[in-house]
Amino acid sequence: MEARKILLAVDVSDVNRSALDWATSLAQATGAKLLIACVEPGQPTSHYGSIYQGLADPGIAELAKRLAALAPCAEGVTCEHRILRGDAKVELLKLITEENVDAVVLGAPVHTGLKHLFSGSVAETLLQKAHCPVMICRP
Repeated sequence: MEARKILLAVDVSDVNRSALDWATSLAQATGAKLLIACVEPGQPTSHYGSIYQGLADPGIAELAKRLAALAPCAEGVTCEHRILRGDAKVELLKLITEENVDAVVLGAPVHTGLKHLFSGSVAETLLQKAHCPVMICRP
């Protein structure tokens, strides 16, 4: 497989360390760029009208800091971070299509069983609708 872009979709928790390791290894082996993205629910304050334009979204600076801390530790792997706003299923599918992503890596919490993981979740949606392979990593 010759990948150009690999998406690591994260929720900026410790669960994603294993997924980061897998995505980094895959990017290094294929020479792909690694896109690390998280989705913040809701909309930026600017979408609420002109009175809110220019105001910072609360918590975005902290989210950006935590996201930036997730970086590949392998030599030769280029990385780009993205914060998306809205419904995670919709926004990630849109990113996969727009960026022509070749593979997706997701982290899965230990405490969720397969039944919970695949019942209406982001993982289930990406497995069903993404045009590329989706890998779900356990920590």
